[in-house]
Amino acid sequence: MREVEREDQATAFGWIDDIVVNLRAEGLLNDASYAAAKAAQGRAWAKSPAKIKARLRAKGIDAALADQVTRDDGSAEWVAALALARRRRLGPFRDGSRDPASEKRDLGVLARAGISFAVAKRVLTLDSPS
Repeated sequence: MREVEREDQATAFGWIDDIVVNLRAEGLLNDASYAAAKAAQGRAWAKSPAKIKARLRAKGIDAALADQVTRDDGSAEWVAALALARRRRLGPFRDGSRDPASEKRDLGVLARAGISFAVAKRVLTLDSPS
């Protein structure tokens, strides 16, 4: 950084561009690999596909690539919703009684996690955890 500060900005940006080109040529800077790894990590942590996609977009990944690596048939969102409900003791995993106020709070938790309303409602209406 000190070397960059000593030079004019145009020269410094040229150096940075050269470094990026070299890293891409060596295969060390690859958005597709990064996105696939982060999506796999998110699935391992039972994150919803919407949450994974939002995180990838925030990191600067192209929307088409984020859509591609988070493509889901619905099962990943269901697994993520059940895992979150179990972890946070929501819906059927709640120890106490289930009332409308607790259901509303649980819906909010699931919505903030990127779970769709339909899937969240299905999880919360389960009779017993399975």
